[in-house]
Amino acid sequence: MTGDRARWCCEDLDEAIELASNRNKQGIRCIIDPLGELAKDDVAADNAFSAVMQTIEAIANHGLYASIALKPTALGAAYDLEGCIIKVKEVIRLAWKQGIGVEMDMEARRYVDETLRMATDLTQMGSGPISIALQAYLFRTPMDARRMDLAGVKVRLVKGAYAGDMDDFDGITSAMIDNIDLLATMGRPFGIGTHDPRIIERIWKNRGLKGLLEVGMLKGLGDETKVKLVGKGWSIAEYVPYGKDSYAYVARRENYLRNLGKLGFEPCP
Repeated sequence: MTGDRARWCCEDLDEAIELASNRNKQGIRCIIDPLGELAKDDVAADNAFSAVMQTIEAIANHGLYASIALKPTALGAAYDLEGCIIKVKEVIRLAWKQGIGVEMDMEARRYVDETLRMATDLTQMGSGPISIALQAYLFRTPMDARRMDLAGVKVRLVKGAYAGDMDDFDGITSAMIDNIDLLATMGRPFGIGTHDPRIIERIWKNRGLKGLLEVGMLKGLGDETKVKLVGKGWSIAEYVPYGKDSYAYVARRENYLRNLGKLGFEPCP
């Protein structure tokens, strides 16, 4: 793979497994995502389902310190919610059987309620960990964080990469910090996804978060910071996507960097 796409995602599962293995040797956990978005028919949803199941088996077979990322729309949530739920339950059963965590991604706001409901219902099945991404740019996130805390679902807080209630960079950063503070008061382990040097510096100084917080970063960003934080005893995860269905994912990453540049900011090194 060449060009910008190679920065953001792996070509195939083998490359993703190799990268995750190398990251594990550095003390970095991985979240592996077989890329796929917005299945509109059974063929696309079934292909995404097969990729997820193959990824779980590969994680288990290689003994990786990694979890599986799950996008409900890739499994058909947009056109067949019940069919999607059936697939997700099968994913959960296999992952838990292999001792692998499942991390549900959050997508456009019209899917938020169903994704939260799915995570809550699946957690009640018991037997293994589920986490869910919540987006700081939504006003509802503090309420949803409390709801997930009561349901026993681990939260992974991100700024958001779709369209939210805010588009002001400083406002979203402030909301991110406020939500981190809220999650810290709940006493349950949680994660964040960020490459913002201001947020990294703030948590760096808060030693009380070390036992609760995992800092997640994307493949292609923050490699020096990941290693530095691990060396200081922080829990770090890297999001490792792979596959040919990468256009939308790569476009969001490139848009993120463009917007940062316009504001005069750079992600952490």
